[in-house]
Amino acid sequence: MYLTSNMNIIETDRLYFREIVQSDDCSILELDSDPLVHQYLGNRPIENIIQARNLIQFIRQQYLDNGIGRLAIIEKKINNFVGWGGFKLITDSVNGHQNYYDLGYRFLRKY
Repeated sequence: MYLTSNMNIIETDRLYFREIVQSDDCSILELDSDPLVHQYLGNRPIENIIQARNLIQFIRQQYLDNGIGRLAIIEKKINNFVGWGGFKLITDSVNGHQNYYDLGYRFLRKY
């Protein structure tokens, strides 16, 4: 699967998944600056909008390099950013494994 701009990848009755874009920066900041979201992720929440933008650029580069990456999860009815989810290619060695796909997700606490 190769991502293309503004393409809805997955759609349900209530949600759709799409590429994360630069205009998601405030939503990413809200999500990834929440210490409870990072409670089991190494406790390293981001602290500012620059870090959110850098994270978005990192994710977008994965689309280009790997044809896959985390996707924004959007509530259809009111077009709200709920969080992100999807696959990421892990190229570093983790627990003796390398070059595998990690399925991950994060949601804003209110969802």
